[in-house]
Amino acid sequence: MGYAEVHARSAAISGTRDAWLAVLVDDEAHRNVGVGAAHSTLSSTTADVHLLVGRCSVVMTTRPCSHGLMAMAQPSEPLRTAPDAMSEPAYLALADQLEALVATLAPGDRVPSEHQLIEAHSVSRLTARAALQELEHRFLVRRVRGAGTFVARRIEHRIGPDMPPSGSEAVRRAGGVPGSTLHSVRTRRPTAAVRDALDLDPDERIVAITRAGTVDGLPASYGTSHIPAELVDGIAGHMADGTSIYSTLRDIYGIEPARLWARAEMVAVPSDVAPHLGLEGRPLVWWLESCNHDPRLGRPVELSQSWMRADVYRFVVELGRAE
Repeated sequence: MGYAEVHARSAAISGTRDAWLAVLVDDEAHRNVGVGAAHSTLSSTTADVHLLVGRCSVVMTTRPCSHGLMAMAQPSEPLRTAPDAMSEPAYLALADQLEALVATLAPGDRVPSEHQLIEAHSVSRLTARAALQELEHRFLVRRVRGAGTFVARRIEHRIGPDMPPSGSEAVRRAGGVPGSTLHSVRTRRPTAAVRDALDLDPDERIVAITRAGTVDGLPASYGTSHIPAELVDGIAGHMADGTSIYSTLRDIYGIEPARLWARAEMVAVPSDVAPHLGLEGRPLVWWLESCNHDPRLGRPVELSQSWMRADVYRFVVELGRAE
């Protein structure tokens, strides 16, 4: 196939060109005509843009001209798909191959880089990157800025009648190493939701303990535990990095927390929480809300609210007791 001319409609904004690009490509390898469009901020100088158009990956080189931007496009790679899987994008086919590879590796093992995938599978950088992102979406790998992509280790976080309501204990039982960094310990008035969950009077106060948790030294969770202040006088003096709230309540204050109820759902991580989890953007994470009580006291003793990385935790809910 020859070059396809691409026109860009642009407007000068702060020295850049905000352009809508459209391309019509005849991919002779598959006799397919496709139309692709992308919205991109381009500089007024030469720039390369990668697009997937129909069944081929297209590299467009944009150059300034008298009426805006002009781009020349040529296919960089036809998709290598089997005859019975013509509709499957190349990055998904590659991701499936990588998933099979990941199944043979141990947690923490390095996954081939974009460059290695390009060399080994003769694919474009766009396809290699999309395949690795797909593995992230499947919670199979973890990408660490400046280090590479590694097989994710997912901790089985069990919620059941025989499990203590302790995040660090859940990590230990799954074979991981828990850790935490203390961010703050504050005594304040609770929100209406926290007051209702803990069955507090309007004038009662709570202690809010905010921490970031790790598994095997990597960011894993971020959240706050709310505890009635009258039950834990002076608790700030007992809290430090690595301290278990569950153990502190039991060993220092004689409270025996037991799970009263729990709710878990997948949510987009808030932008102010993402950095604490080592995440970019707003990917899906677990939101866990758990209320614990002490049956002897006959009252709720803790409400915890946490965001937890989905590539680190896998929730398992058990109902009833094993025979």
